[in-house]
Amino acid sequence: MKKVVFSFLAVVSAISFATAQSLEEGVKALYYQKYTNAEKILQDVVNKAKEPDGQAIYWLGQVYLDNTYGEADGVAKANALYQKYAASKDPWVLVGLGEIDFINHNKQAAEQKFEAALAAADKFKGRHKEEEQAKLMTAVGRASVYGNRDIGDPAYAIPILQKAMDLDKTNPEPCLYLGMNFLKLGGDQGGNAFVAFNNAILRNPAYAAAYYRMGKIFHSQNNFDVMDEWYKKGIAADATYAPIYLDYFDYFKNTDYNKAKAYLDQYVKNSDGGCNVQYFQADYLFRSGSYQESINKGKEMEAGTCANFSHLNLLMAMNYHRLGDTTQSVTYAKKFFSTVAPSNLTADDYAFGGFIYKDVPEMADSAVKYLKIAYDMDTVPAEKSIYADSIAFALEKANKPVEKYQWLRKLYDEKDSTSDGYNTALFNAGYAAYELAQTDSTYYPTADSLFTLYKTKYPTQIYGYKYLVDSKLKAGDTTAAVPAIMDYIDFMKKDTAKYKDYILAQYGFLANYYVNAKGDYPNGLKMFDAILALDPTNAAAKQYGDQIRSYLEKHKGDADSTSTDSTGGK
Repeated sequence: MKKVVFSFLAVVSAISFATAQSLEEGVKALYYQKYTNAEKILQDVVNKAKEPDGQAIYWLGQVYLDNTYGEADGVAKANALYQKYAASKDPWVLVGLGEIDFINHNKQAAEQKFEAALAAADKFKGRHKEEEQAKLMTAVGRASVYGNRDIGDPAYAIPILQKAMDLDKTNPEPCLYLGMNFLKLGGDQGGNAFVAFNNAILRNPAYAAAYYRMGKIFHSQNNFDVMDEWYKKGIAADATYAPIYLDYFDYFKNTDYNKAKAYLDQYVKNSDGGCNVQYFQADYLFRSGSYQESINKGKEMEAGTCANFSHLNLLMAMNYHRLGDTTQSVTYAKKFFSTVAPSNLTADDYAFGGFIYKDVPEMADSAVKYLKIAYDMDTVPAEKSIYADSIAFALEKANKPVEKYQWLRKLYDEKDSTSDGYNTALFNAGYAAYELAQTDSTYYPTADSLFTLYKTKYPTQIYGYKYLVDSKLKAGDTTAAVPAIMDYIDFMKKDTAKYKDYILAQYGFLANYYVNAKGDYPNGLKMFDAILALDPTNAAAKQYGDQIRSYLEKHKGDADSTSTDSTGGK
């Protein structure tokens, strides 16, 4: 009997060990972003469990949440999974549900669930009790780093992660999520984030995710050299960590197709061959200008097991857009934005939607909406600049000059005089006001003030001088324009070879103004003489100048007499 019981216990132990091993394999696959394998393994564990396996359920939901390229609505899918097992009150399921509350901006409900989960963890037993508690605390910290800065609660999560680090002094994961929570607090917490990521590396030098997170900081700053340094360290620590290769691909995909392809090949080599891999192969074809080949690859995905891969529709839309097929492009784009949840959309997604829609007059409002979201989400200055220009273009195409000025004025107001691109933002705001003033004259003073500021701050550039003159003349205030015109001429006289024709035009305008509008012949003569000094062969200037000179000589006595009379002479 004892032998039978022993055998039965051995079988149960073997089954438990196999389940734990499968769970560990699934979590490991997720760590390496092998979403197809991770989902398959964890779904199998969940399905085979006789009683709900809270950890397996939690991690399967994390696959849905993390796979933002592949899932149309990972949040809804994870929520449905967690809700299915909510009655179990398993602490891991509670953490999953709390994360959904975070995503839905319900911090109070989220933290109530986290507290209930942590209270349950206090009752964990066994010699690995503290390590298991630390894992659950780390999951709470992980919940806070999901999504944008308006999701989660770093101030709540950070102390919990610090406690997890104390309970388990070897696991690098609490350190990783601690660093990510610090980053969510803002750029001034970069030092604390650096220390946290470095602690993860000290705990496990082969933990490539920490090097990856270090590199991501500098990718967002477009600092390639430091990004590259950390990524190379990550590859040296674990050459099979595919996310680093994918981020290299992301860095080079628009600038160096050969390097992008080399890193994509490494990503493919170290991935699971799933839909994500096929998608990024098609994405590379798009980036390299092989639009039809990319479409063909996309159609292969549509015909197979990757038909529901969410970002495929946007990739197809982008390809058709580049080929000039507006109908197909808009059709695919509309399908993408109508089926994919906002939580699964990136700045790039919104930007491409905006680029596609801005070429369709009746969709200008959608274009502006998406491009503004992309602008707010992105952290790379060069990308934000592209989005800003596209928004202005879309507003112009939609014939919305007021909104265009307001947008460009906002970009200018966000900068100080030491910011990169300050001069461009200042000029664009001034020019938008100048354009708007031609239909609403109340904007001329705004244009004048911005161009005056430009002239003052950038005295070696022509733009402030020229457009201040143009603005005053368009406003019909020629008298006020004269000093600005003289400043403009003085600027151009520094290079008469380059600006000769423009100088002559300004002198000609002033000559006409003084002679015909003001009857001021002496100043009119000065303008004609200035034209002759610059262009001695100008027959018209000589003719009119001689006529005025003769007139002034002829009437000199009259002028002297008038002068004598006006001063009280005989």
